[in-house]
Amino acid sequence: MHRSLRRTTFWLLVATVFTLPWQGSILLPAIGTAPRLLGLLAGATAAATLALHGWNRRLLDVHVLAVALAAWVVLSLLWTLDADRTRTYLVTFVQLVLLLVLIWEFADEPGDAVRLLRAWVLGAAVGAAGVLLTLGETASERHSAFGFNENDLGSLLALGVPVAWYLSRRARTTWERWAWAAYLPVGAVGALLTGSRGALVVLLVGLAVVPLTVRRRTATQLGIAVAGLVAVGIAVAAVVPAETEARLLTVGEEVREGDLSTRLPLWQAAAGTIGTHPVGGIGAGAGDLEIANRTGIPQRAHNTFLSVGMELGVVGLALFGLMIVVTVLRTTGMPPLERAVSRVLVAALLVAMVPLHWELQKAVYALLAIVLCLAAEVRGGPPLPVPSTRRTPLVLERPVSG
Repeated sequence: MHRSLRRTTFWLLVATVFTLPWQGSILLPAIGTAPRLLGLLAGATAAATLALHGWNRRLLDVHVLAVALAAWVVLSLLWTLDADRTRTYLVTFVQLVLLLVLIWEFADEPGDAVRLLRAWVLGAAVGAAGVLLTLGETASERHSAFGFNENDLGSLLALGVPVAWYLSRRARTTWERWAWAAYLPVGAVGALLTGSRGALVVLLVGLAVVPLTVRRRTATQLGIAVAGLVAVGIAVAAVVPAETEARLLTVGEEVREGDLSTRLPLWQAAAGTIGTHPVGGIGAGAGDLEIANRTGIPQRAHNTFLSVGMELGVVGLALFGLMIVVTVLRTTGMPPLERAVSRVLVAALLVAMVPLHWELQKAVYALLAIVLCLAAEVRGGPPLPVPSTRRTPLVLERPVSG
């Protein structure tokens, strides 16, 4: 019974990860998106499992930092500009912390991290297919699917590239190797069709995993790498419309001379807010109010780090940043392939967060949790626990040294 409950929770989490790249496609009355429904089901089975049998894994320093950040969000109710917005932010953020913790707790058997990575790539393939199906429906230079913002969807699809490359590298059969590698051109085209210049940069960072992991490898591996990159180039040239390519090629001009698609005044307003409210910020979720007051533009900061800094101050920004830093530190000691892929994936996440406000993006916390699980599985750290019906207390693992 114990193992059955645990595996049910795990597979519900796998299904949740699978739906994240196309989460807006299914809306359920009174519930919302598919990931929300699956997350509620996973939370229910997790609560039953933990109530009956206790915890199997020790929490990490990353989880402690996430809980501390949630506590800081609660404290921001004391000084927030809008208590209702802060309460809404808090509810969402607590769910994200639970996602981070539950993936760690229930993805505890050998191979579970890879199963989650497979779910992410398969979900991203669904998202890319959705974009490709819209190609002939409009003459727009930007394409999207499932009700997604183009920038969000493009970056989510680009994040599948390093994961798919890793799965192709560790596959045991030739057909499986090529099947996962096939996502590279599909995901790249899907990301570029959104016309998101930020997604283009995320994609380039993700593709860096190829040269980083094929040095001194066999001729077959080098052949797959070259074929994958050539396929990406051919697919982009054949499918991406000229007007979309023209938009993507303005990324350098926007950085040098433009206002980063109207983001620059938002960033300046956010930075000014941090200067006037440095410690605690203006309250979680209240950023768009302050930006509207300063610029007349009713938008958020469109930069995750500036958004966290203006709403939660340097304390909140430090906690958020340390979550990511400690996750990277936990990749120390992993085998070269897993270490390179994990660090490229986190780097791509960081790049994606620069033009987007992803502090409440489920994919961020899911992917960080998967990296932690993969690190624990392959780096020779604390052994994976043997499932047991004995109730164990919740304890914390000591931080890894840098």
